[in-house]
Amino acid sequence: MILWTEQGKLWHLPVDNEQGLEAEAAVGFHEHVFLERHLEPWCPQRGPLRHFMELVCVALGKNPWLSVEEKREHIVWFRDYFAEKQQLLAELKAM
Repeated sequence: MILWTEQGKLWHLPVDNEQGLEAEAAVGFHEHVFLERHLEPWCPQRGPLRHFMELVCVALGKNPWLSVEEKREHIVWFRDYFAEKQQLLAELKAM
């Protein structure tokens, strides 16, 4: 059972609600919630695309199950997706 505990298969005693979240201990609360700063380099300042991405940031900020790195990966995925569709967005005047 000691080996299983060291491998992470069993809980350490006393049980802690934040067990297994050691990597997130050094990350501040503000990095989980305020994600709009990741939009600045690439997202337009106004328009439907900006509005959509602000809603994505709010939704990610409310998700307690994702790490900060996973939240950034979601934003990067949207950035790459919209970069691929840039011509279509320009035709629709969404950018």
